[in-house]
Amino acid sequence: MPATLPWIIGKRLVEAAKKDFTWLFAFTDGVTVTTDSSWRLLTTEGVVVTSQDDGQLFGLREPVDAGARVLAVISDSTVRESRMGERSGDLIIDFHAGATLEFLTLSSGFESWSAWYGADGIVCTDGGAISFISRENGV
Repeated sequence: MPATLPWIIGKRLVEAAKKDFTWLFAFTDGVTVTTDSSWRLLTTEGVVVTSQDDGQLFGLREPVDAGARVLAVISDSTVRESRMGERSGDLIIDFHAGATLEFLTLSSGFESWSAWYGADGIVCTDGGAISFISRENGV
């Protein structure tokens, strides 16, 4: 299993948006991470926002826009490091600003997340297994 996504290092997050049931995280230079599973953004102060917070009121005047909160914290920062949980397949992306974006594997049967850079992709499949995909080879 790969320890990192080397092509995401140094990239900046430019979009975090929910598209139907899928969350899209777009980085500079065409790097993307998508997930239908849960994710969360952490700082040294704790959990900032999660996918489950999106649309919730929590006693506020307007529902939480989870994507906007992510961008407010890390859009000016670049990726410092990425790694995958050895047993879980969780994708963890650390930013120079000190924040961490975690994509969680919460199913033993469904895909959790996928990351793409051009024709090359990595998919966290059932139970946290990692698969490499190339659109060029039709694999």
